[in-house]
Amino acid sequence: MRSMWQFCAGLVALVSLAQAQDPAQSTIKKYPKSILLSYEDLASSGMSSSPLARIEYDPRSLDYTLTSWTPPSVDSLQSTSQEPQSTPLIRVLLPEGGATVTSLGAFDPKLSQDIDLWISKDNGQVISASIRAITPPPLSKEEELQRQKEERLRKRGKAVSSTIPKPKSKKAKDAVVGEVTVGPVVKVNLLIAGQGPAPKLNSRKPAQVDAQGNEVVQEEQQEKTFLQKYWYLLLGLAFVLMSSAGSKE
Repeated sequence: MRSMWQFCAGLVALVSLAQAQDPAQSTIKKYPKSILLSYEDLASSGMSSSPLARIEYDPRSLDYTLTSWTPPSVDSLQSTSQEPQSTPLIRVLLPEGGATVTSLGAFDPKLSQDIDLWISKDNGQVISASIRAITPPPLSKEEELQRQKEERLRKRGKAVSSTIPKPKSKKAKDAVVGEVTVGPVVKVNLLIAGQGPAPKLNSRKPAQVDAQGNEVVQEEQQEKTFLQKYWYLLLGLAFVLMSSAGSKE
């Protein structure tokens, strides 16, 4: 029995040691919800779709992790023809069948992409998703050098980090919050869907129709003047004044 407890304690120690030696494994955070977005060319509707992004998220804290991002190729936009061509349209699909449409140019790797996910307030499910492109701010000299370094490492087939070195001076640290990503980024915006606008019901009375079913146009009645509305009050007031004057005489 004692040897069994020693074996269990040793096993727990080995697992803890393995997690400590693998920081990436210990920093993995799991979220209760996940969604897989896919896409298809609008011109080839009905064909098989391709996976676009897998996102794990927490509908309460609005934290997320973008586990995969495989955008469509934009090589077709680099046309050598001088004739103007329309940009292809891409349909972004939800697993339940909802869809939104965006331009293929929104997936340009030179641009930053924002994935907007509208979440139901009741069950935390994604009810709408859209992609929009944003022009990233110009790179600083330090960021440009870091980007060139990353490109050289990619050509050699080595893994690269998409963050610039943290600033050393206190002034530079105050200007930067966390790690700054170099170049275009893919960002996920988790938005809670609110109640939509309620329709305004028409308060018009039911139309009057004749025997043939045609609407009978009602003549607009002109608004009465003050004298037409309250003539009887003026008449009574005049009668009271005349009666009081006669009694005094």
